[in-house]
Amino acid sequence: MPWKRLIKISLLVVVGLIALRLAVFTEPLDKHREAALLETFSPEQLVDYHWEHDLAPTLVKALPVEKMAFLSTEEGHVTDIGGKVYFLLKGTSTITAINQQSLLISLPDNRHGRLPVKLLFGNTAVASTGWFQANDFANTMDYNAASASLNQRLLETVVKPLLDSLVVGGRLDWVGAVALDPGQPLPAILDIAPFQLVQTAGSTSSQ
Repeated sequence: MPWKRLIKISLLVVVGLIALRLAVFTEPLDKHREAALLETFSPEQLVDYHWEHDLAPTLVKALPVEKMAFLSTEEGHVTDIGGKVYFLLKGTSTITAINQQSLLISLPDNRHGRLPVKLLFGNTAVASTGWFQANDFANTMDYNAASASLNQRLLETVVKPLLDSLVVGGRLDWVGAVALDPGQPLPAILDIAPFQLVQTAGSTSSQ
């Protein structure tokens, strides 16, 4: 009967409209998850979550330190703060000096890396991960709080457990975050925020 056909067509139209609305307004799962985390977690809880779920896959993406003179912007993370590009690098280096504030490690081309052992400031660590950016937060205070929380986590879990056993001439496998200025010469001493430090056996010759 005509009226049954009309009802069938109407139902198909309604179902089609619902499907279209879902396709347009449903966020990707990752974006929805990130939005929920930012709304419900404190900055410290946010760092805890990413540390547990995202640290391992993030470290796998670290680039060899031998490439640092040839890195492109596309290989790092860019923020809206300062115009620097942030990278995660990895390498094996010799410890060349240790003091109360930092340790120096050898890098290619007669450069050195400086790793803090007491205080870690700035946003280099958090910016290098790509986990979140300043404009993801309601204000910069929360972003800075998340950054400070990650910095403290790195000092407490990566640096301090090894600190008493580190010696000049020792070898380290490391993963760390750096901030570079595009188009500018590399500095003689590169500040590195350490994400992973592993003592290794081997010679004490510089890299």
